[in-house]
Amino acid sequence: MMDSKNYDIAYVRPHAKDHCWELGYVENGLLFGRDFGTCSKKILSEFNLVVKIENGQGAMYVNGAKESDFTPFFPPSNKVATAMRNNMNAKMETRNLQICQEINCVSRSDSGKTMVTKPLDSYRDSGMSECEACTCQLYGMIKCGCRSAEEQGVSCAGTGKVAAVGHDCCARCVPPSATCYGSGDPHYRSWDGRYFDFQGTCTYCLVKTLDFEVRQKNIGGPVVAYNEYCLILFDGDQFKMRGNIFYTPAGGTEQHVATPFKKYYNSDDYISCVHGQECSIYIKNKEMLKVHCAHRQSVNLWIHGTYYEKTECMCGTWDGDASNDFKDRTVRPSPVLTRWATPGDKPMVKTVVRTHPNQLIRVTKFPGR
Repeated sequence: MMDSKNYDIAYVRPHAKDHCWELGYVENGLLFGRDFGTCSKKILSEFNLVVKIENGQGAMYVNGAKESDFTPFFPPSNKVATAMRNNMNAKMETRNLQICQEINCVSRSDSGKTMVTKPLDSYRDSGMSECEACTCQLYGMIKCGCRSAEEQGVSCAGTGKVAAVGHDCCARCVPPSATCYGSGDPHYRSWDGRYFDFQGTCTYCLVKTLDFEVRQKNIGGPVVAYNEYCLILFDGDQFKMRGNIFYTPAGGTEQHVATPFKKYYNSDDYISCVHGQECSIYIKNKEMLKVHCAHRQSVNLWIHGTYYEKTECMCGTWDGDASNDFKDRTVRPSPVLTRWATPGDKPMVKTVVRTHPNQLIRVTKFPGR
């Protein structure tokens, strides 16, 4: 359970033979069913319901019988509640309501040593730098990676900068934000201030991080080129900005949605579109990306300092060095700008990019889809 409008459901109907148990979730106040079935054991006026989650996977038990496996829609938390459905004129009494979790995480390090770690504690495996750690999370799950800036004791208070973890996992003080834009024919400016012109016809990646991606559909005409629309990719969903917002859920079909529009992924992460030309991504309730995309006009991107040294694509590898903007996050040489064309486009060699001052970089042009 995340909050009163976002939670997973394990539901029991003692009176229903073929629909005795049900699994589902409520997202932003709307109920979605997942699976249902007949209970293995007969249920009278009282029953025992157990929901067990281990290593990110769930199982539902009714009166001791395992009825179904499932994957939680929301991350596990130490919250639980009971409720009656459909405003039923009935009473429900709950006894022995318990929340249990694994006490320790047990793992084997790369060196072969068995590690026993208490929940929310961490350890460094062999070969890890002081900026990395493995953390014991709820329900016995272990996550290894970069330690946060706070965990590393890095603070940038009073400097006008923000603390962010770099590509090497070490935290440092970095610029609080950056902007990238394309306008006119179109003319671009990268995160690090590099100016260039590009008139290709294709769908291009403007920025990509481990959390999200923004693409732009560019149209090249006989006189001028222009931005047709922008596409935001976040957690498997797509949001097309084409004067209006067109939302495509993961595995679903495109649908027009009215603005203002919000899509929650949990209580802390969501995307918000205030109108058809402006959308923002919020992670842990903090704005991380803002996209202003005017249909057949300009595109302007704002990004939070958290992604310093963590971007790639046409807006560049944001790291304070404009000379490496046409390289990927690992800073491997790649002067061909349209390596950022999206998969499925076929190359058609033709055009050049003019950067400033007076520098030409030959690129590959891709026909539109």
